[in-house]
Amino acid sequence: MGKCTTKSYIITLRMYPNNDDLIILGHRFNIVHHITNVVVKHAKKCIQQLERDKTYKDLISKKKLNKEEKQILTDLRLKYGLSEYQFHSYINKQKYMYSTHLDIHTCQKIATKVWTSVSRYLFKDGEKIHFKKKKDINSFEGKSNTTGIRYKDGYIIHNGLKIKVGYKKNDDHIKYALLNDRIKYCRIKRKWHKHNYRYHVDLIMEGIPYKYKVFNSNDKVGIDIGPSTIAVVSSSKCMLQELGNKVNDIERELFTLNRKLDRQRRANNPQNYDEDGTIKKDTKNFKKYWYKSKRMKLTEHKIKELYQKRSNQLRQSHINLANEILSLGTNIIVEDMQWSALAKKAKKIVKNDKGRYKKKKRFGKSIANHAPSMLIEIIKTKLSYLDKDIIKADCFKTAATKYNHVTGELMDVSLKDRYIFINDIKIQRDLHSAFNLRHVIVHKGKKRKDDTYEYDVTAMNDNFANFIKNHNILLDELTKQKHLGHKFPRCMAI
Repeated sequence: MGKCTTKSYIITLRMYPNNDDLIILGHRFNIVHHITNVVVKHAKKCIQQLERDKTYKDLISKKKLNKEEKQILTDLRLKYGLSEYQFHSYINKQKYMYSTHLDIHTCQKIATKVWTSVSRYLFKDGEKIHFKKKKDINSFEGKSNTTGIRYKDGYIIHNGLKIKVGYKKNDDHIKYALLNDRIKYCRIKRKWHKHNYRYHVDLIMEGIPYKYKVFNSNDKVGIDIGPSTIAVVSSSKCMLQELGNKVNDIERELFTLNRKLDRQRRANNPQNYDEDGTIKKDTKNFKKYWYKSKRMKLTEHKIKELYQKRSNQLRQSHINLANEILSLGTNIIVEDMQWSALAKKAKKIVKNDKGRYKKKKRFGKSIANHAPSMLIEIIKTKLSYLDKDIIKADCFKTAATKYNHVTGELMDVSLKDRYIFINDIKIQRDLHSAFNLRHVIVHKGKKRKDDTYEYDVTAMNDNFANFIKNHNILLDELTKQKHLGHKFPRCMAI
């Protein structure tokens, strides 16, 4: 069955299982976790066999391959069972694991997820696949609404389970969707709430959401997005703010709870620690066992609840910000950032001018707390309803931070410099970068890496005065907010 290319959106309904249903749902999530790791183990073996093959080693070391060599690589991959449908046939043979609890379509979707990770490793720059922890498995889904997981007349039906679902009576969005649009497939998911999981079902609907906000402006909008902040420039407005600035800060509370959890862990398991406080290593005569008291479990529950609350608030904040950005214009241009690379620690050990070792940490915590890629995906989804796509410009080829449209040259700007000068006018660096991105013209190549970029210098000269006006208005407002006690991140330099 080919992949469906029609537009789709999601509505989420609350499930109301009884005590017996809760036990069965928990067991099914455990089975999904087990099957996932079984397929991962199989995939690891197949990759290991492929990488040991001498022919594969010789071909993969070459920079360029002809058609015959590419076909040999494909044949080798299929020989060692590395394709999506070979994973499906493998999971079909493991019927004893899921016959009473999961249907075959759900298991094939699990295999497809594992194949996605494998394909990234084989064909792109993805990392090696790894086994999943139980806490990482929070959803499973079917392929259609006719078999497997099905929604029918206010109930979710799946392998002997029939669970009632509900929604608010005044929710016209869900009412319209259930009456008028086709359900493609269903996804059962769980979210932590206080001391246990709450279960929901995502119905993936065909079409466009009811009362979808239509964005009529075709103006160009440049976005310079960082690990924790975003700068937006259009013809009518400039924006500079912290991502998720209205989300409750949980760092202090997390710090306190983690210290409490560590004290409880040490008090409950003194046999696992040496006299100096370090954890003992496992040996033939000694193997660690970690005991958890009731109070320790309650502390863990509080930590999980804090993370879940922040996740919900951050997503809602990004949705509101995406609507605000799209109201300025629907031709969105943003730098193509590699967030995984920014989150990784540095590998090299480097000393500074004073002879001290530089820190290896990068922006992992900021990216985790502000989720910049989530905002880009939300904007991309909303644009798809208008048959448009977000334009991602190569940050190295455009050099939007350094480009001076007056001289046509690149300025010498370091990461510490938060302001630049053009014609003796002081400009906030991120806003200037967004202004440059707004005037980027993309020339498409055969592949994405072959794309070329140039700046519309005439338009930049015409729009520069208006940009400076909006820029100064924004900075004056932010300065007033700072005097009133609002705290901004240091990278904004307000």
